[in-house]
Amino acid sequence: MTEPKSPAAGDRMPDPPDPAPEMADALRCAKTIVLQVRSSPHGVRRDQLTALQEFGPDLVNFCLQDLLNRDVLRSEPGDQSYSLSFSELQSIVDMVRRRELALVAQPELSELRNLCGESAVVAVDDGQAARNLAHVLGPHPIPVIDDFGTRFLYHCSASGKVFLAYAAQERQDRLLNQPLTQRTEHTLRDRAALRQDLQETKRRGCSISDEEFSIGQRAVSAPIFGENGEVIGCITVAGPPYRIPHARIPALAEAVKAAARRITDQMIRPDLTPKRPTDISVLSEQASGECSAPKWSEERQAFLWIDRDENQLWQSKLDGSSEQLHQFTSRPQSLVVTTADQVIALCGDRLVNLSSGKESLMESPVQCAVPGTANDIWAVTERYGEKQLINLTLDGHASDHAVLPLGLGSITYCAVSGSIYLAVPDRGEILSYNLITRQLKQICQFSKASGRPAALAIDANWSLWVAFEQGWGLSKLSLNGQLLARYTLPLPHPTGLCFGGPNRDRLMVTSKRDGQPQEVLDHAPLAGHALLLQLD
Repeated sequence: MTEPKSPAAGDRMPDPPDPAPEMADALRCAKTIVLQVRSSPHGVRRDQLTALQEFGPDLVNFCLQDLLNRDVLRSEPGDQSYSLSFSELQSIVDMVRRRELALVAQPELSELRNLCGESAVVAVDDGQAARNLAHVLGPHPIPVIDDFGTRFLYHCSASGKVFLAYAAQERQDRLLNQPLTQRTEHTLRDRAALRQDLQETKRRGCSISDEEFSIGQRAVSAPIFGENGEVIGCITVAGPPYRIPHARIPALAEAVKAAARRITDQMIRPDLTPKRPTDISVLSEQASGECSAPKWSEERQAFLWIDRDENQLWQSKLDGSSEQLHQFTSRPQSLVVTTADQVIALCGDRLVNLSSGKESLMESPVQCAVPGTANDIWAVTERYGEKQLINLTLDGHASDHAVLPLGLGSITYCAVSGSIYLAVPDRGEILSYNLITRQLKQICQFSKASGRPAALAIDANWSLWVAFEQGWGLSKLSLNGQLLARYTLPLPHPTGLCFGGPNRDRLMVTSKRDGQPQEVLDHAPLAGHALLLQLD
């Protein structure tokens, strides 16, 4: 083997390789490149990077190659230009979408806080944990919430378990095979038990963390979905165990899931072009001048409604069979099916309990009424020239609650928000009145071009539905007034809405024929009928 030759004295040593550029200069150069490329939607060529002259060609070439290697830029061989890489573009889209999620979710966070009295948070998956994207604090002196940007571990937080439960199987397996930090004595570290918990999360549509992430904190979280069915976030309500006992969790779960569904509806950008119902069935045997007050009876598994022309109470099963149940001696103004399935008719100043056969005299006639939550009735009456909201017992005893705006049309009640929703037809307004805080506020105002809001209903997902007189349509809203969907109606004057059926997914619509021009009736043969609609 030949020995390497030592350099002779005076021989010139070869130049060492160029050192890596100074970090500060490299960072400034790379940032300048990215900013110039980002501002050039059609790409930028090497010779167009005029802002880089101060860095010198070697540093520019070094930074360009490094940005290519890191998949920040991509090179277009055809015209030798540089553009943002597809992964970088996707990260920008994701960032914008997360910002959009925070904006869309903010009203729902506030609504959930007001509804439950606890802190609420929206989190996103940052790839390593769930991260607090937006939150509202509860009204109590020491709310249970973490700061913006706080990360929640996948295996023990309510937010994290949502992302873990809905993750692809390969990713879920990989995450579960990592060390599971013991946050509290309640943290699940047994992988079999944790997998079972994740399966239960998907089954019920929400996750529960019972002091697993932090002692003194119970939380319920539900997924928010994107356009392709992927989980893009979750909404959570959290509080201490003494305010969230186990018996309260099912009710909170329903409220959180309903909020998540409404945010999902907003995020998938529903097409607000009015859609036709997928099916329409006629329940009434013949057209009436006016049929109204549709109600669902759980015990009977049937819809009830009033034929005001004939002063009759009718019943219709889901198979379309109908029968007359009662003949009134005077015209009924409203019909209520209470939480105990008592059928109550309000005829002028008389309360008629059709289930017990008893009648009671009220102080004043009732305009419209809805069931409360304790086998009671919320009703609107007029006294001394004012609209009054009253609470009625089944023996006709009334308690005054609030003065309501004049011009009030119809009302509906939402048990989950504890609010009465009211339509003011001439002003196109939808108002909400919270029975606990006694706060009345406008949540939505429709253009006169939409028609006059004539009937209201709440569906099984706690969305608010509005039917319009002379608008030939329906609108679906969130409880804070955001428009979610529109549907057409083959009726010029709907008088009532009611959801029913085993899953509360069938919509009954009653309507009015009287007062309509013949030209309108020629194009509305179903006017004056009671209809059953199937919506997608």
